[in-house]
Amino acid sequence: MIGGGMRDMAVVLALMSYMKNVDQEDPKVIMYCRMIYGLYMVLVAFYHIYVQYLINAANDQRKIRIPPPTNPLTGAPVAPVAGAPPIVEEKTIRDYDMDMLTSQRKAAMTNVAVLMFVHFKMGSTSPLVISSVMGLLKLFDEPLFKIYVLKQPAEGKLERPFKPEPNPLLAMLGMGGNAANAEGDANAADSTADAAQSTTNAGTTPAITQDATVANPDGEEDEDEDEPVEAEEEEEDAEEEEKEQNEEKEDDNTESKKDR
Repeated sequence: MIGGGMRDMAVVLALMSYMKNVDQEDPKVIMYCRMIYGLYMVLVAFYHIYVQYLINAANDQRKIRIPPPTNPLTGAPVAPVAGAPPIVEEKTIRDYDMDMLTSQRKAAMTNVAVLMFVHFKMGSTSPLVISSVMGLLKLFDEPLFKIYVLKQPAEGKLERPFKPEPNPLLAMLGMGGNAANAEGDANAADSTADAAQSTTNAGTTPAITQDATVANPDGEEDEDEDEPVEAEEEEEDAEEEEKEQNEEKEDDNTESKKDR
């Protein structure tokens, strides 16, 4: 199954290829494109009214912790003020859902303003169709649409706070937040492996040193044991030489007495 980002890119390319074969200066084509975009805006308006009604009716007062926004390139948390630590907010589910719906409404109004300028000032018609189709696809992927309209449980990917969708272009370039987290995990794993290897080496080296230390005293003891043996042999040789010299002296004295 194609992911949301790749699917959107494929749909955009297909619509752009199709609209190239359409006469965008034909009044009927322009009218149909405007009708498509107008119908899309009516559906969006009904969606916002209906979901806002359901949020107020549910009035869920359970509190959730909202992490600080993250940098889309690095995935690191962004502080509201430079130099200040990131702030974790607490909101009720009702307030959080209303904030998410309001942000969607602002994005839709910004889209309308940009498209009106592109269409009426620049005379481009294809963005009306492309924006309508892409807007519906994005609307079906919204967590609030799945929770309140499709009645799906708020679990897994729909668990609040909602996780932002990765930018497909940044993901392809390896610059998305998920890629950065994955790289951070890989670096952490490498660091752990290096630490384990260092610990292993640190545990092996003292053992070798200890063995060498144990071996050296044994060698010294062996040398110390050999030295007394050699000393004793030298002493015995010296005693034998003295005895021989004494015997020779006695023999000389005996001969001298006989001569007298």
